[in-house]
Amino acid sequence: CSAGSARSSTLERSAAAPAAPAPEASTGWSTTTGATVGEGNSAILAEVGFPGLSGTFLHGVNENLDLGARFTFNYGIEGMFSIVPGLKLQGVMRLNLIKQDLISLGLEFAPGPLLYFAGSVAFGLALPVGLTLGIHVHPSVNVHAAFDLPLWFAFTPTVSFGLPILFGGGVEYFIQPNLALTFRLRMGPTINISGFTYAAYTLNALVGVGFKL
Repeated sequence: CSAGSARSSTLERSAAAPAAPAPEASTGWSTTTGATVGEGNSAILAEVGFPGLSGTFLHGVNENLDLGARFTFNYGIEGMFSIVPGLKLQGVMRLNLIKQDLISLGLEFAPGPLLYFAGSVAFGLALPVGLTLGIHVHPSVNVHAAFDLPLWFAFTPTVSFGLPILFGGGVEYFIQPNLALTFRLRMGPTINISGFTYAAYTLNALVGVGFKL
């Protein structure tokens, strides 16, 4: 009888034991992975490092689309190791292509004018496009892998064209549900065509803070 009671108690405890928790979904917004900031939400991202510093404003038009603007001050020409000051003002479009609990895939396009001040003024156009695969590895951590083609054209003082081919990744750590620390790293060659063709090593390494308003 006592053995039967013991078995019954064991079964009751097993039935009452909570099931193993499922992996938690992300905070629901992101400024650096393939996810968007969410419909009706707005967020800012401030970044500093090489080749400069930037501020980005994003607004969620719907669950799959962010629109916004970015202002950048660079001291290295488009991530190359030429120390020349410059400015960029870009529109930003972030489109979520795949969004699941643990992964997201997004496309970003950020066209806009650029200026660099190397003796004479270089004026041109930035046409960067990139794909980002985000992975939600922890309730407060996203990591990502990325492939970027931050194309640019210069019209003055001579006509030139740059084709950077960059690979990299990064991390996004949520201190609070509306506040995240970010790190992004991209590297690879830039194929530069300006009278003659050559390749230059290119690096983007930026730490930042993302804040959902």
